Amino acid sequence: MLTKREQFFYDNAGFSFGPNQTREEGHIESARELARAEEWAQSEGIRFIWEHDEIGYHSAQVDGEPFETCEGCSLVLDGDIKTSLWCILDATPVCKRLVEAELAQEVMP
Repeated sequence: MLTKREQFFYDNAGFSFGPNQTREEGHIESARELARAEEWAQSEGIRFIWEHDEIGYHSAQVDGEPFETCEGCSLVLDGDIKTSLWCILDATPVCKRLVEAELAQEVMP
């Protein structure tokens, strides 16, 4: 049984699975890991700063498809940027939550 938070990541995030796992086991494990990272980030008071990515905006190519926004997200812990991701195009609230959890997963002990 998945928690509400885990279910969100199960429904919305990509996943991987190892050679000794079924696809479903890997999917569940990936969702739980992202949920743990998100919870950890909230408990640690981590801030995520989203800002316009001017360089990415002018260099992004999307097979001729127009896009409206190009942003970057930085994870701030103890006043320092620990990791970031840039050139995120047209990020929805779901996408932003996924990016934040993945960044938290990178720095979580």
